[in-house]
Amino acid sequence: MLVMDTSRPVDHESDVSVNAAAGVGADDDVLVARPDDEDHDLLTFGEAGARLSEEVMKQQRIIQRLREEGASDEIVAGAESRLVALERARSRNSPPSLDDLKSSGFFGRR
Repeated sequence: MLVMDTSRPVDHESDVSVNAAAGVGADDDVLVARPDDEDHDLLTFGEAGARLSEEVMKQQRIIQRLREEGASDEIVAGAESRLVALERARSRNSPPSLDDLKSSGFFGRR
């Protein structure tokens, strides 16, 4: 019978090599302003953007610490790859502008 240890959260496999150094990844103080007018029961563009922005800033700090601590090029490259992926996700999850909605026909033809 397989028994899981639920006393601590499971780390994502990508976090193991990147956050292995002492003190790396301990940036829980990063906060991004969130829109006040959004429904907080939903994962909105604003909330998703804020979370991704926080993760981007944390990952930038992780990369800086890895370089300062002399981490191998392979570990730094992995951390940089994650940063690129987070930045791409942040750009994909930005809300469409009103001009984008108009030009896409979202509001119908005039």
